Amino acid sequence: MTTSETASSGGATSKAAASRKNRLMGVASSVGIVLLLLLLSPCIALLRALARLVPKKKDLILLIPRFGGTLNGNLKYFYLYLAARHAQDCEFYLLTHRRATVRLLSERGLPVLLHPSPRSVVKLLRARSVVVESADWWHWLKSLLALHATSFQIWHGNGMKRVSMTNKKISAMLRGLGPFHWLLYWCNIYPTYDVVFFASRLQRKRRSASFRMKEAVLNGQPRNDIFFGTDIGFNLVGCDGATTEKIRSAAASGKRVVLYSPTYRPPAEIQPAHALDLDELSNFALRHGLLIVWKAHPKDGIAVQEREALVVMDKNADVYPVMGYADCMITDYSSIYMDYLLLDRPIIFFPYDLEHYLRRRGIQHDYNAITPGPKCLTQAEVQQALHEIVVDGGDSWRNSRETVRRDFYEYRDGRSCERLFAEIRKRGGF
Repeated sequence: MTTSETASSGGATSKAAASRKNRLMGVASSVGIVLLLLLLSPCIALLRALARLVPKKKDLILLIPRFGGTLNGNLKYFYLYLAARHAQDCEFYLLTHRRATVRLLSERGLPVLLHPSPRSVVKLLRARSVVVESADWWHWLKSLLALHATSFQIWHGNGMKRVSMTNKKISAMLRGLGPFHWLLYWCNIYPTYDVVFFASRLQRKRRSASFRMKEAVLNGQPRNDIFFGTDIGFNLVGCDGATTEKIRSAAASGKRVVLYSPTYRPPAEIQPAHALDLDELSNFALRHGLLIVWKAHPKDGIAVQEREALVVMDKNADVYPVMGYADCMITDYSSIYMDYLLLDRPIIFFPYDLEHYLRRRGIQHDYNAITPGPKCLTQAEVQQALHEIVVDGGDSWRNSRETVRRDFYEYRDGRSCERLFAEIRKRGGF
């Protein structure tokens, strides 16, 4: 037998062994899930019965943010809108696992519930409407307790990625073993939503497969209302006050502000903080009268130190109230640039790991077609783009921005919270 034949035979044996191991692991996993279902089924059955039998309060609305209840997304602005405009029309609460969020809101007299707690369980069982912005709201049985509430999914971004059930990792999991599907169904994980909101017809077409739903409705994103001058009070709740003041002072002194806000990458991949020489970036900004604002994704685990011309915003803070100070944005695949498009200012894209990211995560659009700005793969290209756009004032992407904005937004009027509340009120009958 030749060396190549030996290697081939060894490879085939190795693949067969790996296949047997995977089958055994699959069987073990299936048995484990069946046993778990048998063990938990009495408790789950009781909760499902309670969710059906407990009478609903038609004007009770629960808002369930992502990441366990942070105050920095679409639900923050809808929550503040309800507090400012409809406190007399309905009962509403923001549900959070974070005691810091409870303290922050309670100090301002805003309605908030810590979950899990006896009170939050009762409110989940009694709520007529739940509004969510992610797929992780099943944690601590929230989606199970709210099984028979009217559910509104507004999502947390108007972007390009495959999300929820079309996310590659989640879709692979959902194609898994039969008992696992029963566990998901029995616990109301990845449920059928009563209403899912999309920001445009294009997004409704591309993202409909991401959710099970009864109805799709077009609306803007509540967090974008502030770009149109909508003042709903307490906008700075959940913001990084110290960094916000630095940004305001820099803008007032004539410096041009550049916001860098990249998306999340798993720890094993090249992180944004490692893809750039931050000392060089700060020195470049200093030479040209710029201030770089570093706003990492909330799940980013890298701690970045501030430099003379680089300030670091708390990664969990709400960035939207300060986006109006930014003369330019740098990002990659994050949906935040879609929000920034509403301000019609230049965007620089820094997808330094483009091929790898698209292969691993996948997107629902052609990347180059929906990113109206220069694509920079190195720091030198980023700094060159900053010089041409921010320092010299060049802007050759204005028409492209309008094209993308038109495709991704049905509404651009600052009334997204108003329309969302109208849909909830109509279905709640109050």
